[in-house]
Amino acid sequence: MKLLYHPDTVLTAADLEKLALDLLSEIPIPGVEGCGFDSGIIRQTLLQAAVDQKSIKAVTDSTLGTYSDDYTLAQLHTVPAAELEAVVNDLLAQQAAMILGPGPRIICLDFVDIHYHGCPHRDAGELCHTIPCDGTSQCHRYLVGFVLCRAKPLVVAVTPVRGDEPKSDAVERLLDHVAALPCRWPPR
Repeated sequence: MKLLYHPDTVLTAADLEKLALDLLSEIPIPGVEGCGFDSGIIRQTLLQAAVDQKSIKAVTDSTLGTYSDDYTLAQLHTVPAAELEAVVNDLLAQQAAMILGPGPRIICLDFVDIHYHGCPHRDAGELCHTIPCDGTSQCHRYLVGFVLCRAKPLVVAVTPVRGDEPKSDAVERLLDHVAALPCRWPPR
């Protein structure tokens, strides 16, 4: 991880963007890195979608200099889902180890919906449904585990949630990621 911040520092919007892009650059996207296109544009599109809580389609439709949503999503689908989840959670664990002290922490959970235009990549069960936004009610749903560190949320684990699985399964997966962190957690 290239950039570390301390939770007591004041981060500007530019600092947050740089931190997010540095973290995104650690995630391998074979279809992006092996092509003649600029992987930075796709990573910037992902960042903007995450920060603005918009779909990839909404970002590509409203932002000059981005690739089409179909192309962007096709490149993202070159990464095996289990590998991507493992890499992301390893990065979050490294960040948590550098920032959090040795004291016990309470984990907070939140479901995050990212609206999605298009067909399911693998099967219909991968998509969830939520309140319509950006012209669609389809979404990819993620369960995020975070702690409050100096009154600021710090994400420590994430897992995708399928539309055809009970939410309790996603909670169990997330808690497995949390249990692997190098911090002390109160017993479940």
